[in-house]
Amino acid sequence: MKTDQLPFEAAALIEAALERARISFVAALPERLRAIQRHLDAISKGGDKMKGLEGIRSEVHRIAGTASTVGFLRLGTLSAELDHDLSDLNRKSLTSERLNRLLDKIGATKAEMMAMHYRGSIERL
Repeated sequence: MKTDQLPFEAAALIEAALERARISFVAALPERLRAIQRHLDAISKGGDKMKGLEGIRSEVHRIAGTASTVGFLRLGTLSAELDHDLSDLNRKSLTSERLNRLLDKIGATKAEMMAMHYRGSIERL
């Protein structure tokens, strides 16, 4: 093997690994969205609000952490913004007004994530 081919072959291997990660990420996204919905449902049925929001944050954090890494910049930004809002809960009290704003934002973010995913084009994620 010529040494000048090594960078090209390494780049091809990295790109192939990223493509596998993208495919895996897209395949897992619907379950992450369903998990967020389960937490929202639990909150709406009178469940522990902080526990539900922590569960939502866990899912959103995972999405945010992976999305940008594998090239889905809009989804990564959207998720990171929501993750930041939810992480702030440890420092501030959870008033019903704040809860309602967060739940509205979670619902809107979830809807946008679903729309991006179900459009059928992973490039738009």
